[in-house]
Amino acid sequence: MAERKIRQLTTSNFDFPALAQSRESKYVDKTALLYELSRNHDDAQYFISRPRRFGKSLMLSTLQAMFEGRRELFRGLAIHDLPWEGWDEKNRHPVYNFSMM
Repeated sequence: MAERKIRQLTTSNFDFPALAQSRESKYVDKTALLYELSRNHDDAQYFISRPRRFGKSLMLSTLQAMFEGRRELFRGLAIHDLPWEGWDEKNRHPVYNFSMM
């Protein structure tokens, strides 16, 4: 029987585009949840709190790719086949990223 090498989950990659294009990393697909969270719900506001090293930066990078209309990065993920009205390359939404470090 052929021996299969199990790849380690990475906690050091915070850039969704780089992770999506990588063949060496695993990614736990939560894009369907982000899609639902990002839909317009009558001016709803969210406070997202997570512990240290729990994927906040990667989640924000994923949201940035969504709002920039970079659909090609999501090929093979749950969000790819969902309706992207208003999120295509013609209707990009500006995304501002501020680092507190």
